[in-house]
Amino acid sequence: MSLSKRERIRRLVAWSSGGAVVLGIGLAAPTAAFAVPVPAEVAVTAAPAPADPTLVFEETFDDNVAETAISVADYARADGGVYSSTPSWLDLEACNGVVLQAADTVFDPGICNINPDARAHVQRLAQQLGVVNGAADPATNHAVTAYTDKDGASGDNVMLQGPAPSAFELTADRFYVAGVDVAEINCSASINSRLFPGFAVSGDSNFASDAIVACAGGTSDGDPNEPVFVGSFVSDGIQSPATGAAEFVLWNSEVAGSGNDFAYDNLRLYDATPTLHKSFAQEAVRDRSARHDAAHRREHERALREDRMGLQRHDAVGHDDRRDAERRDHLRRRRCDGRRGIRRAGGRRRLDRPRRRVVHHLDRRGARRGRRFHEHDHWRHRSGRRAVRADPCARALHEPYQDGRAGGPDRR
Repeated sequence: MSLSKRERIRRLVAWSSGGAVVLGIGLAAPTAAFAVPVPAEVAVTAAPAPADPTLVFEETFDDNVAETAISVADYARADGGVYSSTPSWLDLEACNGVVLQAADTVFDPGICNINPDARAHVQRLAQQLGVVNGAADPATNHAVTAYTDKDGASGDNVMLQGPAPSAFELTADRFYVAGVDVAEINCSASINSRLFPGFAVSGDSNFASDAIVACAGGTSDGDPNEPVFVGSFVSDGIQSPATGAAEFVLWNSEVAGSGNDFAYDNLRLYDATPTLHKSFAQEAVRDRSARHDAAHRREHERALREDRMGLQRHDAVGHDDRRDAERRDHLRRRRCDGRRGIRRAGGRRRLDRPRRRVVHHLDRRGARRGRRFHEHDHWRHRSGRRAVRADPCARALHEPYQDGRAGGPDRR
């Protein structure tokens, strides 16, 4: 779209930011050099170190206990909270769901009485759990047994859920990780425990996606005959679907009695929601600002050149590049001088000898005739008068260049 002279002057003055003098020919001459804005310094702050997960809930099974072994259903926290479980994991005879001390445990007759080795084994498991969690005296550590001296009922997978009433609340869309310490024996058996810790909120249970397998991920206590594999495990992230009071849930996908002999302790739930911190490298910001300023300066200079050429050129010239117009005028003058001609052949320009032109006229009988002449040759009218054909280059040589079409050999 072509712009008027007034509009081009207005734009040129605007580009010069007001510090310009309008000359007589319509050019704007800036009085000061183009000022490149200097980017403000960007304060660079280092991203904070990753924070530790926040502990939301913890259970050590050390509240209100003594040397006597009891059912986990009878265990009460200091705040009064209690736990529940499916029947198979409360079978005291099969040595399931028993809260006991590592040493000097007093067993009632109906607890862990199927397998004569069960009592010694579960006490050993409780002591190893005391070692792994750094207890001051591992011999007094308490843990919950799951020795499975007989098969559990199908579907009885919830080993523990609670406390009730709830001791903690969760927030919707935040991420939590569940932790549990596990010690397992008889890992050479065909079946080992596969634990999925999690939580229940608003009536829905949510578990970790990957199982905790102590026999695979735990560390052996070094016993050459019956090693115990023990470890402190943490689940992957679990997103809470709702906000409200929640309960810890421990789920075991295995209920068989062959193998699956372990004990657990130290239930934990952490808020591990990730946080995002933004930081910018100062050099990167400065380099980008410099590139932007350079591009802005080039655009400004290009606009000045275009406006300068547009104001110097005749308004009727409808081309953006003055050099093209000057080249066409130069070629026209060369051809009109009779030295060189220009012909377009195959889409390319090439120099050729001077053109000849066909001049048509009617003879005495009215027949149309055609003869070739050089552009400056003479010819005769049918009336017999000798005449000189008008010079086609006159307008190109003596009149101002208009639009590249009027006058001259181009108009053919």
